[in-house]
Amino acid sequence: MLEGLGCAVLGLGAVGSSILLLATWQLYARHPTLAHGVILVFVLSHAYSCYSLLVGGALPLRYVYERPDLFEMLHRSRYLVFDCASLPCILWLLVLLAYRAPFFGSGTMLLNESWRIGLLIVCSLVHLVIAGLAASDCSKYPFTIENCLGVVYWRPTRFTPRMRGPWLWVTRGLWLFAACSLCMERRGWLLLGTAAFRLAFHGHMSQFRYWPSEIYMQPLATAMLCAALLANFDVGLTCNWRTLDPGSCLVLAPGGAVPLLGSGMATLQF
Repeated sequence: MLEGLGCAVLGLGAVGSSILLLATWQLYARHPTLAHGVILVFVLSHAYSCYSLLVGGALPLRYVYERPDLFEMLHRSRYLVFDCASLPCILWLLVLLAYRAPFFGSGTMLLNESWRIGLLIVCSLVHLVIAGLAASDCSKYPFTIENCLGVVYWRPTRFTPRMRGPWLWVTRGLWLFAACSLCMERRGWLLLGTAAFRLAFHGHMSQFRYWPSEIYMQPLATAMLCAALLANFDVGLTCNWRTLDPGSCLVLAPGGAVPLLGSGMATLQF
């Protein structure tokens, strides 16, 4: 009974991540900008994390305990992909948002064409350093088994300072930008998304304190943060809820609307 409930909640999170992935995929296929590409990478890693949890939770417990090494490797890859490799992508998005935000004033001159290549190199180096340090610990640190609502999953025994590094950089940047956005532009969605994201991933920013049920909050919190970031890029989703027809859903962007289920499934070119 509990196992079925846990899988159902994880299934809802996987469906939500799939919709978000489809929207960002279509958006980048039609409007291949740097910001859309970066957020697509982040959403892809989020979808991988959701489906890794769902696969581990849907299989019988006996099968899971008979092959612990296999499933520990699966969950370790979830942390390597999402926590270490793709989480710093949010720093790229914050830099790109700063260029668009009027409240940063003359500071955005750093992002004009003459500085663009240099700034991209700096972002790449910062990303590589904090992601590499986190991955070096995560790849070899021992994991422990947790069971919540009948779903078995593996998580690090504790998060080392290096593993917490990307989370500290990202959350502090999010808090700063969200506070400025609220005060200067009266836009509070990013602050709400940041708060939900910080609460759901509290166990990833603390060495020992965490809630085993955090895996059920994380898909929703990540979706909220992604939606808030997209809203700051003036991207939204609209549907005709009266007909309940998914084919009527449109991804709204400054470059033009994109059908959610239309012919926008072009080959992605990074």
